[in-house]
Amino acid sequence: MSPERQQSDWQFWVAVPIVGIVLCVGLVGFHRYTQIGRSLSVDGLALVGTTLVAAAAGFLAILYQVRSASRQLREQLADQHRTLATESERQKKAVATALLFEIDGFYATYLRQPRDLLTTKEVAKDPLPRFTSIGPNRFPVFHGNASKIGELPTDCVLALVGFFRQADSIVSNLADYTSSLDRARDFEHAPRDVPDPWVSRGGHQALARVQLGRIKNVLPEAIRAAHLVCHMLCKFAGIPFEHPTVTLAAERLPDDQTRTSLIPGDSETPLQSANAEKN
Repeated sequence: MSPERQQSDWQFWVAVPIVGIVLCVGLVGFHRYTQIGRSLSVDGLALVGTTLVAAAAGFLAILYQVRSASRQLREQLADQHRTLATESERQKKAVATALLFEIDGFYATYLRQPRDLLTTKEVAKDPLPRFTSIGPNRFPVFHGNASKIGELPTDCVLALVGFFRQADSIVSNLADYTSSLDRARDFEHAPRDVPDPWVSRGGHQALARVQLGRIKNVLPEAIRAAHLVCHMLCKFAGIPFEHPTVTLAAERLPDDQTRTSLIPGDSETPLQSANAEKN
């Protein structure tokens, strides 16, 4: 039994003898100080007292039932509120978990693999690599739960928005690079009598190398951003930030290198510089 309920019951039962004492005092005063009371016989006075006691008992019984019903209603509302709060927290953690593994999967395929592949390559002269193609329906969890993301803790929301802004730019750069490679391949098989200034100067491959260099430069920052947001999501969802559960945990980046990736400010990040150069 809750302390509030114990106090309420105690107050009610204290009121019962007080009401009885008031009735007795009132009955004695009625008998001594009123003409009608003095005219009543002992039996009549007993009848009046019994009637008053019965009326008081009925009133107290009704009051007790009303208080009990009110208390039960409050307890039911409190239980419903706790249930809704628990369900809301469960749903938010479910969204955070889904976002965590969507970001972790994106990192493993579109951030780590290109980073590892380009680590030992010289963009200016080595053969141009191909990366895993990105489908049109990217980040379905993020876009499908846009209305729920705002219910997450503020630091998670800021980290998510910052990461997906960078991720969209990475996807755009990879798409442009793949498009340049495809055009270069197509023109290699085009008839030689078709005039095209890009073919004569190897323009498509040159553009692809520029785009590849841009991708190589921004990948480390994107990985730091992914590392930070996944660490925050794990903390909120109660998931250990450990490898192999979370692939990103193998990066072992210190916090001071990750937190600056998603802090809003006026300074221009390398990724923004690359996008400005592309545009």
